[in-house]
Amino acid sequence: MLQFVFVLLLVVTSVLAGARQHIHPRGAAAAAAALSSVKRLHDAQPRAKFNALPNIFALDSSKGHFPTPPHATHTTYLNAHNDARSSHNAAPLTWSNTLATAAQTWANTCQFKHSGASGENVAAGTGAFTAGEAVQLWMNEASSYDRSNPVPSHFTQVIWQSTTQVGCAVTSCGDGIDGDVEFGPAYYYVCRYSTPGNVLGSFGSNVDA
Repeated sequence: MLQFVFVLLLVVTSVLAGARQHIHPRGAAAAAAALSSVKRLHDAQPRAKFNALPNIFALDSSKGHFPTPPHATHTTYLNAHNDARSSHNAAPLTWSNTLATAAQTWANTCQFKHSGASGENVAAGTGAFTAGEAVQLWMNEASSYDRSNPVPSHFTQVIWQSTTQVGCAVTSCGDGIDGDVEFGPAYYYVCRYSTPGNVLGSFGSNVDA
């Protein structure tokens, strides 16, 4: 099955599944967001795509919400996060219904951009795109982490040691992501974190990578 996948990256350079990643920095600051487009092999077809966009979001009520997203309980999200954190000496997260509600509100907009809130990861994809796969996409950014020149990323937020809570949500977007319907409806995952990570100047004490 062809799968079309998006993940928001923050100034990342890496090679994923044997495909080249093209980085287009937006601004000179070390923590500036990057606009990226990646194609990689999936089911013998180079059809997966990753996009990075700046930190703005707007509600578009015209987006459809169907079919039912893949089943994911708070345990699903916690296990995916805490398995990743255990490999980087970070304590397990606990679940926050407040953060999950905020994540759901943002996911329901079906526009693939950060909300501007601190402590937020997003990912979306078509096909049987699961919560575990979303977290794994964020963890794939680990190969780009440079402790001598740390840059905020989804990976660093997942394993940020001072973060103690997470709340996540998923919605299905019938018009795909940003109106791209070539691969059908997309599942859009949003996770919010408290205390938010990716604090400049604090990577050394919060990221064991």
